Amino acid sequence: MIRSTIFLTIAVLMATPMLAQSPQEVRHKLSDERYIQVSIVSQMVVFDAQGVPQNQALGGRTELQEGVWRTSGRFRIGGFEGYSKVRMRDYSVDRVTIDFQVWKTGESEPFHDGTHELTRLTKLQIDLGSSPTGETVQVTLWPQFDVTPPAPTYPSPLFRFGSPDTIVIRNREEFVTRGGSRTMNESFDGSLIQQLLLLRPQRPALVISYHPFPGAERAGYAENGRLIVLDGDDVYEWISTENPLMPEGRWALYVAEDDEMIGDDFRLGARIGPKAAR
Repeated sequence: MIRSTIFLTIAVLMATPMLAQSPQEVRHKLSDERYIQVSIVSQMVVFDAQGVPQNQALGGRTELQEGVWRTSGRFRIGGFEGYSKVRMRDYSVDRVTIDFQVWKTGESEPFHDGTHELTRLTKLQIDLGSSPTGETVQVTLWPQFDVTPPAPTYPSPLFRFGSPDTIVIRNREEFVTRGGSRTMNESFDGSLIQQLLLLRPQRPALVISYHPFPGAERAGYAENGRLIVLDGDDVYEWISTENPLMPEGRWALYVAEDDEMIGDDFRLGARIGPKAAR
């Protein structure tokens, strides 16, 4: 049997938390409509010179972001070595249009470069050709559509909101501040709610809670234990280095500005504030 090695990789940050998405995608998740996450599943199969499969279908899944190229797989098979890239153009609940490229190492132009429309029931198959050893490789792609309802309000008070050690990142790459901010549930009555504060230089502080409060709008969500807040064209991501900031799931966050709290620099804080009637 001809020995073949396939390496497929998914672009996932393993050592650090996955960063928030673009402002457009955050707004999409905040809408009152269901949220649709589109992924592309890729598989690669090696055939010998007689057309007999030489391996089980190997592959991976890549989550797509509209307008952004993602590396969906890398391969090294006989005389072939390279990688594939995918970019989502537009999508609906059961249909997606993608740009898909296959690049071979050392070549200045993609081996395959096309735009394809896929549905839940369609698959895209691409032949990479034959290697000097007589092997051929076929790539198969198909979409997956995960539909999630709008983030609900967390139903009960948290024992603790916040963490003794957190970092805040703006727009996926800019480190803003690090520090501890948390407030405990000390059996306060049902008219009060825990709030976290992000003080900003020369701007009103952002007040964040998992329950509506006076003056607040639904402008963020908790997901994978992180807090993600939309402020105009900025996306703030609040990440704990210790315990998750919210229980598992995706929960709505409510945000307001406090004009009486304007900082000289970015700082974190916490307090107890009044609830709003639901």
